[in-house]
Amino acid sequence: MLELSALGLLQLQPMHGYRLKQKLELFMSSCISVNYGAIYPLLKRLEERGQIATIAEEAGDAGCPRKIYGITAQGRELWRQKMLEHPQESWVNSGSRFQ
Repeated sequence: MLELSALGLLQLQPMHGYRLKQKLELFMSSCISVNYGAIYPLLKRLEERGQIATIAEEAGDAGCPRKIYGITAQGRELWRQKMLEHPQESWVNSGSRFQ
């Protein structure tokens, strides 16, 4: 569910990992806490699979550059397929929040 939510939120706008973490926590209504030990490996996996891509880098607060991630066509298609697999599930009904 974290993977699908991340892909859905990246459809709205490109984001860096910290911003995505914040949006995921808001989106999931505090049902789960998204920690850094989960978000950055998730982003790496999605990028390795070609479902997201680094589209830019910007200076971070500590001087280290931050990667800005955007969803790819492959990621959009995966998200759409997964959402259609379980149309009766309540979390799928939240799909309208991604549009």
